[in-house]
Amino acid sequence: MSIISVIIPAYNVEKTIEKCIDTLLNQTFIDFELIIINDGSIDKTKEICEAYALKDSRIVVINTENRGVSMARNRGLEVCKGDFIVFADSDDYVSENYLSSLITDYEQTNVDLIIHGFNTVGFDYDVAKEMAPQIVSITDFKTLFDEYKLHKTGFLFGKLFKASILKEQAIFFDKNIVLHEDTVFILSYLEHCKEVFFNNKKEYYYVYHPNSLSRKKQRYTSIKAVYIAFLKYYFHCIDIAKLNQNSEDLVCFKDYTNGLLRTMLSTFYKSGYSKKERISMLNSLPKRGIELFKDYTYKSAVKNSVLKLLKKNKIEAFDFCMSLMYFKGTLKQWSK
Repeated sequence: MSIISVIIPAYNVEKTIEKCIDTLLNQTFIDFELIIINDGSIDKTKEICEAYALKDSRIVVINTENRGVSMARNRGLEVCKGDFIVFADSDDYVSENYLSSLITDYEQTNVDLIIHGFNTVGFDYDVAKEMAPQIVSITDFKTLFDEYKLHKTGFLFGKLFKASILKEQAIFFDKNIVLHEDTVFILSYLEHCKEVFFNNKKEYYYVYHPNSLSRKKQRYTSIKAVYIAFLKYYFHCIDIAKLNQNSEDLVCFKDYTNGLLRTMLSTFYKSGYSKKERISMLNSLPKRGIELFKDYTYKSAVKNSVLKLLKKNKIEAFDFCMSLMYFKGTLKQWSK
């Protein structure tokens, strides 16, 4: 049995998949299986991947109908045999020590999640500041979110997951989420961790490609899923560590969670839902999340007045005011 299972979803990537596979096969660490899920590609992706599989027994190619990246990754999780899971995207590539660096850090720390940095190709992405490698408790919100910016690095790549945690807790990707599904997955995983290890090593190359997935209703659904996942993780940590919610260490996390709620509401009212749908969705917002939001205030008196309606659970009045703000063209300022 291989120590590491590398899972790659692939859809119409005939121009990039070879470089991705080549850099993985060129690893200094060789005890791994490479599982490629061909997600119903209509170009030459299938033929390219199967040709590689004939040359290297570590490669497993699974052909499925097109069901999306989350279902493709789930299929990989179902069949993987490794003790650890690593994810990669089919248009990215890695250095020769990528897997070796991840597994070495695990052997030296024995924590539940290894997190490395990454390089960007085609764009600049400002993430966490350079810091010395260290082990961090999952309840240390200040270090996780203020210093290491975990909420900005919620990508799957550059991370080593324990297969045992994923399988025992039945952690999979939500097929209904098309954006930020990786962040939701990671937060669900963190609920079952004790410590993570951060290292600034950058052995992964993330290649940026604009996509067209950001349709408004899908974006709202995805942001809501991330918001709920953050709340679950937050209150899980509060409960197990018996933390004081007014602690200064929690401020950065609360600010980010409240920011997600603001963004979610702004997106929600731009998405064309009917009044019945809006009321139903507002009523479905987690009550503990609204409680967390009660301390938040805007500089604008108008925004605060509208916000009070949500805080007091006056859903229909809140919906009326938000709809009115949207039609007057002021909603675009709501999330600021």
